[in-house]
Amino acid sequence: MDVMDVMDVMLTIWEKRSQMRSRTKTLVRFLEFFRSPTSSSKYFFRFIYTHTITYCALCLSFLLFSHPSQSNPTKIHLAIADQTIVVTKLDEHDVFDNPIKGIVRELFKRANLEWGLTEYPAARAFHRLRSGSANFSIMVDTSALEGCCIVGKTPIVTIELRVYHRKGIEPIIDKSTLMGKDIITIEGYTYGPLKTFLDDQDSHIKTNPTPSHKSAFEMLKEGRAKYLLDYKHPAIAILHKYPIDEIQFETLQKINLYLVLHKDYPSAKETIERLDSIARDMDLKKILSLPEIPG
Repeated sequence: MDVMDVMDVMLTIWEKRSQMRSRTKTLVRFLEFFRSPTSSSKYFFRFIYTHTITYCALCLSFLLFSHPSQSNPTKIHLAIADQTIVVTKLDEHDVFDNPIKGIVRELFKRANLEWGLTEYPAARAFHRLRSGSANFSIMVDTSALEGCCIVGKTPIVTIELRVYHRKGIEPIIDKSTLMGKDIITIEGYTYGPLKTFLDDQDSHIKTNPTPSHKSAFEMLKEGRAKYLLDYKHPAIAILHKYPIDEIQFETLQKINLYLVLHKDYPSAKETIERLDSIARDMDLKKILSLPEIPG
């Protein structure tokens, strides 16, 4: 168990403790009302009071440490990243729409499975899946999933990591041509395997982090750095709403996202195969449709 797992357990215990605290206080007040120090039956009520608290403590321990899927072992507990790299559009408040939610909603409707969804920072979503606190996600197939999960075979969506720049700027052929460059990055993204290269002092890359996709493209437009690393879907959504003249890009990486199910899920192999089959019959391109930027 690593630090993230410990933090997840502590957060889960704290959340459930907070939920139970108010109920326990109400019960204590109720019992205190009937405790009368002058009554001949005070020892009886003290006995009831003590054993009731013990019973509540046992119930609370059961709630805290039982596995979340025990009440319904076939319920899907889905964990996804709160800062997605797959979006379709921006709303009037510049909040990204996440089509992954639409995909899973249709997927589990067709599969007739009960499900629930929680969004986490990307690293925490991954650790919750590995630990079994969540049992399903849609993510990149990595070797870190081999011991805990079964990965589907149907690509749900292909994501592209792109390098954006203004017309006339030297194009980026591959990651080696990023060496020595000033690059705008977006906070919250690790950029996968590329992160090691970006952080390597021998690469001589200066990163300029910014909190949002919109601010990243504003920085590029203002010339605060020549290059911007961003994923295809959010970049297209931003440029569709806030176009920039003479902008170009090169694709650095293409990565597929797959359905991922924890091995502890009942009949996990058969279930992931069935979900894979349903996903193949879904019109995923329609759900993930994006406006392309001319040129």
